[in-house]
Amino acid sequence: MNNPISAQTDEKGRFELRGLPRSQDAPLSVFVVGPKAGNLLWRHLALDLTPGQTTIDVEIELKEGIVVQGRVFDQATGRGVKSGVNFVPLSGNQYTDQPGYDGAANARMAASPTDDDGRFRLLVMPGPGVLMAQVQYGRPGMRMPQFGRGRPGADDEKPIPYRQARFSEADHQHVAVTADGDERYFTTTKGHIEWLTRLHAVKFIDLAPGSAAMTCNLPLEMGKTAKIVIEDEQAQPVTDAFVSGVADTGPMVKIAEPTCVIYGLGADRPRQLFVVHSERHLAGTVTLTGDEPGPVTVRLAPTASIAGRVFDPDGEPLANAVVQIFYMRRTAQRLYPMANRDQAPLTTDGEGRFHAENVLPGERLTLSFRQRNQFFGGPRITSEDHQLEAGQKLDLGEVRATLPQ
Repeated sequence: MNNPISAQTDEKGRFELRGLPRSQDAPLSVFVVGPKAGNLLWRHLALDLTPGQTTIDVEIELKEGIVVQGRVFDQATGRGVKSGVNFVPLSGNQYTDQPGYDGAANARMAASPTDDDGRFRLLVMPGPGVLMAQVQYGRPGMRMPQFGRGRPGADDEKPIPYRQARFSEADHQHVAVTADGDERYFTTTKGHIEWLTRLHAVKFIDLAPGSAAMTCNLPLEMGKTAKIVIEDEQAQPVTDAFVSGVADTGPMVKIAEPTCVIYGLGADRPRQLFVVHSERHLAGTVTLTGDEPGPVTVRLAPTASIAGRVFDPDGEPLANAVVQIFYMRRTAQRLYPMANRDQAPLTTDGEGRFHAENVLPGERLTLSFRQRNQFFGGPRITSEDHQLEAGQKLDLGEVRATLPQ
């Protein structure tokens, strides 16, 4: 709601809201937040109105939360790091369906910011759940570089250097982590997914109702760094290339110089980097752990291309449809749209023909198509089916698109 209607309760907790919009398709949403710095959990209620009903009386009980306080800090230096901290209940938390805990069960909507020294105070619901922190941008040494001429290290701007969150061995007994390629996640209540690839610290907690305030500090792991040198096939330095995987979390960046520092590395999770120079149709990749003895050269080679003619399920040419490329590997997928952001969207012509350039060689990918508001599936291109080599021009011939299942 762009202009929410609000009211403050009186000394007896009474309130009145007037002029609330009504909808035949959705219940009326009411949010209730306790006094600032108090110990009451917020609530969300969905109120159903009968046709013609103009007033509704409701009593709302607010449950007491449990105070969890602590500090997000750099494990190596002890320095506090400004972050956003939150709590999510896990599947099996018996309190999530009880009245009064509905707001806290969806508290992912309301992350609590720490102060500049990383200190936080958070109200959580009882039962098993995960306390988690995500380092925020906007602090010298903690900001992502701007796209364009910026590079890591210029003007005191660096990618977030901390590694992705990981559970301790003890916490792993309570939280199941799923690995999907280079993505890792755990499942919370109601089947929601939390991606560890976006978090920097996690801690399992399980508190009983009425528990005393708890202190829980969240250390951040810096990881190792490595340096790459970007060259073309003639061993000449390449500037203004896009690099995916500069940090363990966060987006890819454009590097003005032919060198780049890579952050948050570790031998337990080798990281594959991708480098693309769209204008020169060059790409390269390298896998790092942080144990490399010196600068690692990334030698760029010509990108691949894919052409073909696509037909809809009825056998008609799929004309003027947007061609979408989806890479199976996360770092590759994040790189492709940004590296080609200055290009017009790739579309089929009036006869359904298309020609995709700057395709990353050797990567598993899927083609799909969008014609207005209709989506169509396309072929999968894997190393088993089509080994795309550097500079290869793959012609798929005629392709029959499929409707989504």
